[in-house]
Amino acid sequence: MESLAELDALFDDVSLADEASNRWYVRPIPSLGDSRLLLSRGADQEYCLFLKGPLASFGRLPFLPCLEFRQEAVDADSGETFPALKITAPRFTQGNAAVAHVLYELIRLMTEDPSIDNNSLLSRVSWILQILGSQNGPMSDTKQRGLVAELILLLELLRQVRHRGLSPDRVIDKWVDGRRDFVGNGVAIEVKSTASVTRRHHISSIDQLDVDPDVETVFLYSVGLRHDPGTQKRLPDYVGAVEAELVQDGGEPLLDARETFESKLASHGYEPKHGGLYASGDGIRQSPSLPPRLFNVEELERMTIDDFKNGELPTGVVSVSYELEISSEPISISGKTKIFDTMIGN
Repeated sequence: MESLAELDALFDDVSLADEASNRWYVRPIPSLGDSRLLLSRGADQEYCLFLKGPLASFGRLPFLPCLEFRQEAVDADSGETFPALKITAPRFTQGNAAVAHVLYELIRLMTEDPSIDNNSLLSRVSWILQILGSQNGPMSDTKQRGLVAELILLLELLRQVRHRGLSPDRVIDKWVDGRRDFVGNGVAIEVKSTASVTRRHHISSIDQLDVDPDVETVFLYSVGLRHDPGTQKRLPDYVGAVEAELVQDGGEPLLDARETFESKLASHGYEPKHGGLYASGDGIRQSPSLPPRLFNVEELERMTIDDFKNGELPTGVVSVSYELEISSEPISISGKTKIFDTMIGN
């Protein structure tokens, strides 16, 4: 079995990848009879490992930024494609040395048990993968559900605009990166998801649901969502459903709208490279008892600054968050359609 110094030398002999075309120069481990494990290098000389196998063979992948499943990585020498889990050195000092340690442990396990499957192998090295860091990694379950809720509303708006014979471009512009989630023509919508059995939502600040009636009418869009291993629809599926709507009447993609959509996904923390990680986890199920519904914020029994003495927070309290349970009646379907039409405009 190679030493760490010998493994470093093996990486030095590998050409750098052409990542733009997904072409990788890969090399097997001389002492290892198992051809599943390959080493490579990225365009910036970072060490990479490929563990071959279909996505299902890895079980549920840990949410780490160093991991990325590639359905069709390309062998730059042969031109052949292969599915594999890619393990990449993080961009910090000694990042390559950290990957060399991971490689050393993988070789040891595969040598001791040549029949070990990908799922078991990954489980056995999960402890050492942690040294590759967890910053800028995939979204947490809570953030995934929050983004899915916004995508569900976006889909409703896109279908409404298509029903009216208008371009989907105008809807993407209403999804904003500001104080509100959706804004247009004096209408603002806050989107909330809940994994609870009731419409209980976390309100992050005392002023999150404040309304200036001279500026906007504010609504809350509520939807029940849960991660469920028995559900097949996952975050990338919701993303794909929106992309499928961003087309012209003839089916050609609206490139500018898709570019804007991708940019806004990124601002929410979604990166396509983590799609394999999301696909290996539990699906996201809409709660049948808590379907998407729209509520007028001014009709909710929410907390405001006026609930405090003299309209001020107590001394020493700098912020307040709270749980809001919605018990009021939602806006009717016809009423919701009119609100959406106002936001979309003519």
